[in-house]
Amino acid sequence: MHVVSKCDKPDANRTIADLKGMLALGLSMAPPPAPGRERWVAPVVATASLRDEGIGELAAAIDRHHRFLDTSGEIDARRKAINERRMLKACEEILRREFERHQNAKVSGLLQQIDARSLSPHAAAGTLLAQMHIEMHSGDNG
Repeated sequence: MHVVSKCDKPDANRTIADLKGMLALGLSMAPPPAPGRERWVAPVVATASLRDEGIGELAAAIDRHHRFLDTSGEIDARRKAINERRMLKACEEILRREFERHQNAKVSGLLQQIDARSLSPHAAAGTLLAQMHIEMHSGDNG
C-alpha cells in the first residue's frame, strides 16, 4: 500500500492523484493473476498525523492486506520464499567459512592447477567440495 503523509499540505491532492494514476497504469500493464487468484490492488491512503486524519483508514487497509495475504495463500508463499533465501544465505556463509578455512591447505594447489590450465574452475570446485565432503551433482554448472 502507499501512504501519503502530510495530506493537509497544499500539494497532497496532486501527489495522491499522480500516485493513483501511476498505480492504475502499472495494473493495466501487469499480467493477469493466475486463474482462481485475486489481484491485490494497493490502496493509496492519505494521512495527516498531527490532525489524526487517515490513521483509522491506514489501520483498516493494513488489516485488509493481511487478510488478503492470508486467504490467498500469498503469506505462506512469501514465508516459504523468505525461508528458502535465509537457508541459502546460511549455506553460502558456511561454504565461504569452509573455503577460507581450507584456503591454504587445499585451495592453493587447485588454484595453481587452474592457472596452469590443467583443471577447469568447475572441476576444481567439485574437487574442493569433495574434499570438504560436500556432494556436487554432475549436472551442476555453477
